[in-house]
Amino acid sequence: MNLHHLKIFYYIAKFGTITKAAKELGLTQPAVSLQLRDFQSKYNFKLFDIKEKKVYLTALGKEIFERCRAIFDMEKQIETLISDYQNSKAGLITIFSTEPFSYYYLPPIISDFTKKLPNIIPHIFTYNSAKIVEKTVNLINDIGFIGYKIEHPKLFTKELLRESLLVVCHPDHSLSKKRVIMPHDLEFHNFITQEKGAGTRRSIEKYVEEYNVKLNIVAEFNSPISIIEMVRRNLGISILSKNVIAETVKKKEIISIPLSGGCFRYFYLVYNKEKYLSDTMKAFIDETEIWCNNYNDQKIKEVNKF
Repeated sequence: MNLHHLKIFYYIAKFGTITKAAKELGLTQPAVSLQLRDFQSKYNFKLFDIKEKKVYLTALGKEIFERCRAIFDMEKQIETLISDYQNSKAGLITIFSTEPFSYYYLPPIISDFTKKLPNIIPHIFTYNSAKIVEKTVNLINDIGFIGYKIEHPKLFTKELLRESLLVVCHPDHSLSKKRVIMPHDLEFHNFITQEKGAGTRRSIEKYVEEYNVKLNIVAEFNSPISIIEMVRRNLGISILSKNVIAETVKKKEIISIPLSGGCFRYFYLVYNKEKYLSDTMKAFIDETEIWCNNYNDQKIKEVNKF
């Protein structure tokens, strides 16, 4: 079997169009189309249905694609291994992270890491946790940071951090004078939250389910910055992590109040068990764990002061 033909098929299936596959492979679109046609005609089978310039895998195509994924991930592993040795640990790490983790925690982690391995360039992309899980399962990224624990046979996860979630409201809101928010205090107020699949959203849903609370959700956002702005304009209340709201609370533009019983969100490291862990990736994971352990120890010391 011609492995080049197989790679042509794999890239078309992966990117969904012949045009995108050609671009990734550095070939012309006619050349890719011709080689796909040769591949199918040689074995007298059909791998795709093509409709409006998009390709859709046939049943056989789906089975072959799953096997190809392992082959070409292995190819990438070998390339990474060679690159590590040829370039004195130079290379890239593709990291998918939730926005809060990438904004508040990744910068100091990357700072410590690049001091030790200055030739490594981390590529950071932000998504919600559900999207990161989906992409990690499909071997799109090297490492991910998500906001909830996931049980999946293909994934390795490890808890890194725990954050307190607080109710936030405008200083003129009726809840602003309370020292502690009881679960049912959340009812009957306009509630602004993050999109489904976000780690904070899952923690909130778990909390309100435990206390049988029904929220009056009036808006959903994929960014906590937009939620803070809505609260700052007194358009509703929300529940956000302490770090996310710290600056706005300090300016006294919004009020933060703890929830009775406590509400928390967690951050987890995630990667695909089938992913080859290069020395570079191992070094980054080690650095992440060291930083997070030090951060957790510091938080415990702060709590013990009181």
